[in-house]
Amino acid sequence: VTRLAFRTEYPDPQALEILTSAARSLARIVRPLAKKQICDPVTSSLILSGSLMKTPGFQKLVLNELSRWGICSFKNMVIVDDASSDAALFLARQASRTG
Repeated sequence: VTRLAFRTEYPDPQALEILTSAARSLARIVRPLAKKQICDPVTSSLILSGSLMKTPGFQKLVLNELSRWGICSFKNMVIVDDASSDAALFLARQASRTG
């Protein structure tokens, strides 16, 4: 689907709509978290995982959808390969600092 949607010549409108819908769903999930009381986007990183997120065109769709909800800027966006391993390593580092 990504190849069809993001090809330079004759992008497929149905494929693009599928990806736009997925980006909209992700933005809907992020939206309640991206409030100053919970997680101020201006000072926070948006950390995402998955092969689709490695596609620059899809990243742009997600940012566009977030923008439509008034969430215009995260401090940065990080794409990780293995979210559970990265989280476990982060927690282990935090524990070693406090222990």
